[in-house]
Amino acid sequence: MELAGLLGKVCGPGVSDIHFKAGRPPVVRRNGQLVNADYPRLTPSHTGRIAKMVLPKPLQAALVRQSSVCTSYWVPQLGRFRVSFFRQRGSIEAVFRFIPVRLPVRGELGLTGAVAGLVQETSGLILVTGPASSGRSTTGAWLVAEVAQRRRAHILTIEDPIEHVIADALSSVDQVELGMNGSGLGSALRLAGRQDVNVLMVGPPVTDEALEAMLALGRAGMLVIGYLTAASVRSAVDWILESCSGRASEARLELALTTIRAVVGQRLVMARDGSRRIAAQEVLRMESGVANALASGASWDAVRALQHAADPEEMHTLEWHLIAMAKREEITVDQALAAAQVASEVERELLL
Repeated sequence: MELAGLLGKVCGPGVSDIHFKAGRPPVVRRNGQLVNADYPRLTPSHTGRIAKMVLPKPLQAALVRQSSVCTSYWVPQLGRFRVSFFRQRGSIEAVFRFIPVRLPVRGELGLTGAVAGLVQETSGLILVTGPASSGRSTTGAWLVAEVAQRRRAHILTIEDPIEHVIADALSSVDQVELGMNGSGLGSALRLAGRQDVNVLMVGPPVTDEALEAMLALGRAGMLVIGYLTAASVRSAVDWILESCSGRASEARLELALTTIRAVVGQRLVMARDGSRRIAAQEVLRMESGVANALASGASWDAVRALQHAADPEEMHTLEWHLIAMAKREEITVDQALAAAQVASEVERELLL
């Protein structure tokens, strides 16, 4: 089996993931749907050889000791893959997440002005949220690459594994892969505070412990970009508020509300012509009105009212973006309604 050639064959437009499992052909996720590749059924020997081709010796040994390992894999002229190997009923399976060699530009990603404007921030914490496979890491990588083009700064990314390769420009960019240097996320975040870093991107999804360290770095003057697995901005904010409860809750809540600059929510919606999926986004800026509302325990309707009242170039709801995309005929009205959190807002604007 020539792995690079197989990956090159199946990685066409709209492909995000390739699954390798004994007993069936490779399975490709194209535009969100799983389809079989035109390839013979794989055997346990095939998937075992894939693991040996991709994994360095230490990770091969780790896969024997534990149930799963992650790494990255590079195919010249094609791109990088974030690869997860795991054991299932005595054989090895793998999922390859495709990361094209070229980072998409803003127009291809469909980023709103409110998202693109976050590159102006110089300190604090920006959280990019969304469900799994919603393009969070691509949006975060675009923000980092855009900062690298605009500012003279030292940028550090901490990833597991490295996904998008971000080149030096005006900024100097260092990318660290967890596990390769024997350090975990906690020690990597502590080291970041001693490495004269201006901009930090943290690839692993934020945990309660990591949030505390990232808030401290953001308060100290670093711009920190992190990811959170959450269905919406509201879910992400609820998690943040919950993480600030308990001991020293008032001080931690004050730290969060004064350090977080924005929470970006993202989900992928099928384009009108069915050729690809595009990002629908919501942005909550932690400006004083929003911070005061959250600190006082105001309802989410009150927070949404502040989003509605703001300039959409600063912050906006998911529904605002869905309506705008439907009016530009990028998505259908039915797709906008299906993706909306408050469908009545979309109905009122597009159907009534």
